[in-house]
Amino acid sequence: MTIRVGPYTFEDVDYDADSDILYVRTGESVTVIGDETTEGHVLCYAETGPDRLVGIDFFNPRRTLSREGEVTVTLPRGERVAAEGIERALRAPQPR
Repeated sequence: MTIRVGPYTFEDVDYDADSDILYVRTGESVTVIGDETTEGHVLCYAETGPDRLVGIDFFNPRRTLSREGEVTVTLPRGERVAAEGIERALRAPQPR
């Protein structure tokens, strides 16, 4: 499954339905530093390069999607974009 957010593509997708948190990553195994967005999500940067976005933690995506019809996030350069593919991630069966 793939989530697209502006120019970024994330293929490592994990949704915690109990907490309503969607974790998306590029798949790289790196230590990250988080930076909260105005929407309350967290942009995850590689510790070795603060300009290298490697993931996003979306908080309350199911609730946001049902209320607003989309889930948006403000990217590092200030542009606010809708995440594409979130609906599929929220519907996907979760491992137990």
